Amino acid sequence: EGDLKEYSEVAEALRYRNTVMITHCDVVLALYNGDQSGGTAHAVRSAQAAGKEVINIWPQWIEYRDRK
Repeated sequence: EGDLKEYSEVAEALRYRNTVMITHCDVVLALYNGDQSGGTAHAVRSAQAAGKEVINIWPQWIEYRDRK
């Protein structure tokens, strides 16, 4: 039970951090693989809902990663 509570508190803190960043930015630069769940997915959807431009650099990351 203790680990679950700690995980929940960390997840809440990360969501809060994302909200603050999205609120105070004009453009969101994301490394987003398209998964529908998880913190990055939530942040991207929140940014889009807030009318922020979202630039996803996942395709460039894959290209870079695969060159190594």
